[in-house]
Amino acid sequence: MSYIGVHQLVRYRLNAKLKVPRPVHIQQKEAAVEGFQKTRTTSTADSKSELRQSGTISTSSILVSG
Repeated sequence: MSYIGVHQLVRYRLNAKLKVPRPVHIQQKEAAVEGFQKTRTTSTADSKSELRQSGTISTSSILVSG
């Protein structure tokens, strides 16, 4: 079955959207991406704990998504 056929079936008969992954650049380095993700999550957690300790925000005002 062609992509157009699949798209028409999913989009118009099933009333859904065909999900596709976001494109990735050919020269993207996996180690750099993993390093960024590790530092991003730890820096976000560190900044929240620093704000909590300084009293800028309360624990109840932090929304946790999961």
